[in-house]
Amino acid sequence: MPPKKYVLHKTTDGTGKSPCAFFARGECRNGDGCKFSHGEPKPSKVCPPADSDSSSIVSSESEDEQIVYTPTPPAVQKKKEPKAKQNKKEAKAKKELTPPPSSESDDESDTDTAQLAVLQKKIAAKKEKKEKEKARGKEKKPAAQKPAQPVSQKRKKEPTQPAKEKKQKQKKPSDDSTPTSALSSLFSTSMFPVSSFSTTPSTPPSSATKQPASKPSPTPTKSPKPSSPTPPAAPAPPLPFKPKTDVAKDWHSLVLKTREHPRFNGCLNTLKDVGEGWFKPTPYSELPSNDPRFNSGAMPKMIAMDCEMVETKDPLTGEIDSKSLSRLSVIDGLNPENVLIDTLVKPYWPVSDYRTRINGITKESLEGVEFTLRHAQKFMSDLCSSETVVAGHAIHNDLISLKMEHFRVVDSSFLFKVEGESSAPPSLKDSVKCILNKEMPKTHDSVNDARQAMALIQDFKDEGNKQTKNIIRSAKGGNDTNGPDTLFVHHIPSGTVSEKIKKMFINHTSVHPKKLGSLETTPNGYGKLIVYFSTPELAKTVFEGFKGNVKEDKGGREQKQVFMKSGEYVFVRRNGPTKGRKGGEKGE
Repeated sequence: MPPKKYVLHKTTDGTGKSPCAFFARGECRNGDGCKFSHGEPKPSKVCPPADSDSSSIVSSESEDEQIVYTPTPPAVQKKKEPKAKQNKKEAKAKKELTPPPSSESDDESDTDTAQLAVLQKKIAAKKEKKEKEKARGKEKKPAAQKPAQPVSQKRKKEPTQPAKEKKQKQKKPSDDSTPTSALSSLFSTSMFPVSSFSTTPSTPPSSATKQPASKPSPTPTKSPKPSSPTPPAAPAPPLPFKPKTDVAKDWHSLVLKTREHPRFNGCLNTLKDVGEGWFKPTPYSELPSNDPRFNSGAMPKMIAMDCEMVETKDPLTGEIDSKSLSRLSVIDGLNPENVLIDTLVKPYWPVSDYRTRINGITKESLEGVEFTLRHAQKFMSDLCSSETVVAGHAIHNDLISLKMEHFRVVDSSFLFKVEGESSAPPSLKDSVKCILNKEMPKTHDSVNDARQAMALIQDFKDEGNKQTKNIIRSAKGGNDTNGPDTLFVHHIPSGTVSEKIKKMFINHTSVHPKKLGSLETTPNGYGKLIVYFSTPELAKTVFEGFKGNVKEDKGGREQKQVFMKSGEYVFVRRNGPTKGRKGGEKGE
């Protein structure tokens, strides 16, 4: 057996028990239940209840040896040291705590207590020294990062000059319009890979004449089939919160006027409950006070925009996006000469129809374009808040193309009406011609379209929020997609291919259409397309050749319900001049 490391001495207090060395150091945890003598009662520094764990106390049945205990403070235990160094320290501590043999127990207890106090002071001093070293180490860390400080300072100094310009601009009394120079210092497009583009209004690009009118879709769009042939009326989109900015208050009456149009719910409802890839402008109440969208006059509180779109097709699923963003143009609504952005946009899916005849955009135009839909969304998110008034003509199409959910809108197509028609929105070309007495170019230019839409809205407001001039629909409504030599087929069941529509025309009228336009999908899940014929007379004959009663749609245009062999049906509508609700020949 290894030799014992402690010696017990007999007591002199008459109890017949050996003295408790732990009690002398104030570390006995057995209290009155201790088997060794405590002498006269002394208050213990740490004395847990008698039923606490006492497994750490070394006991012995021998009365001839004294217990020697070497405490290990928590601070020493936490620090990992080499084993040899640790053993050396333990031996030194034992030597310091082990008193010389003596027959007087009182002297031994006093010596133990004094030695323990010395040891505790040393441990406390070491602990205090370590804490000071740690504190010094934390203070030294920022000094080590000083070399990186000049870099950050350089970056901060770069926008210093625009910031000064901003302060100087704000000192002047602000008006409703935002000067171009002030806006450029606060909101720059340099961070975006903008691809400029322009069309020549008088002479469209040569490629536009060579571009086919449309490309038939070889595969159907994959949209969920509606449960009923007539979808229920969509609930109205949420009303914008009570306006907070002066501009929003000034235009709020036209925001409400736009919402009164009978087609507003159906069009703007497509912006509700949208899925992945869509975004909303930041709520005005959540903007920080230093945000340029929050401060009065820092950013335009009203914008007008127009988007050009191409048709794209997912090569994997065959799904068609008829409103794929290809050009974004945004102007300051209160200062229309100030163009905030005008750029081409690279579509995500391959383009199946560039629609060059309408927008002037060709395949070559989009080559090398790096500005994407996500860039456009980032730009609009930085520019707009929930209080921003967004104006345009048929603005819901532009918002769908941007995948932007916003309802504080003013729509010129919903403010004006065509003479003799109840709800069919007029084209931008007809509205500009009749209201502003201007001619629109054949090829669309989104910057010009945004300005003309804003001019129409301003005219409506200046006239006391009412239309003072009649709008007469032209024969072709601004392009060749709904002229008198065409028929419009809509309410096409999901999954129906364009070839099936062509066979339906042949079976019912024995006439072969000249060509079919692209099969597009409407928000309610049905399809629509344009059917072209060689002459307006032939288109009229084909329409009359379908069996069924002639009914008028919401815009007063003639259409028939035509059934297919499968039992499903579509609507075939006449384009061009047609009889209106109040009689007389009205052009579309």
